[in-house]
Amino acid sequence: MKIPDAALDCGALRCAVRRPGSDGILGVHVAIAVVSAAFKAEDQSKILSLQLAQANSSLADLKGHVEVTEEKVHMTQSELAQARSRANRFARNRWLRRKS
Repeated sequence: MKIPDAALDCGALRCAVRRPGSDGILGVHVAIAVVSAAFKAEDQSKILSLQLAQANSSLADLKGHVEVTEEKVHMTQSELAQARSRANRFARNRWLRRKS
């Protein structure tokens, strides 16, 4: 809680009670409800901010894992392509030797 906000809220509460034509105790209840809702909204905002920060951190970790996995897969695909190329050359050379 911020002290200046609390001071403003107390001032608003006093004005609601003292003002001519005010609802008296009903005005106090309404003012308390408004202040309470404001504090709850601030708390929810803080919670959501923390959850967003955690989600962003998890997302960054996942992106790192995906990049590493992609690098490994590309390397494996490259190695497979080289192996296929060697196998094709070997088969072609063998076929050419049989033919001659």
